[in-house]
Amino acid sequence: MFHKNWEATDKRILKLDMNIRGYKLTIIGIYARNEDNGITVKNAFFANLHEEIVKSGSGRKLILMGDMNGRTGRKTEDTVVGNCGEDMVKDTGEKLIELCNKHH
Repeated sequence: MFHKNWEATDKRILKLDMNIRGYKLTIIGIYARNEDNGITVKNAFFANLHEEIVKSGSGRKLILMGDMNGRTGRKTEDTVVGNCGEDMVKDTGEKLIELCNKHH
């Protein structure tokens, strides 16, 4: 059995809930704010994204995908960031890493 429900929570976040043969899956597609946006705008975006992840619940598998607009750097011993990224880390990338660490 396949069931789906989708919701555009705002212009930059789309959430799709699916139940496929008893498997509960949520896909959140995002178009994140970029470095040119102010800190208040970026904080509001990541707060909304965090809220949507929390509302999805812990009983569902979550896939977060889209244009993250963040440079996360590279790390050799980290559970979120691997060693194949760029050398630089930007503010939006730090916010993305923080979000992933909260929900890891």
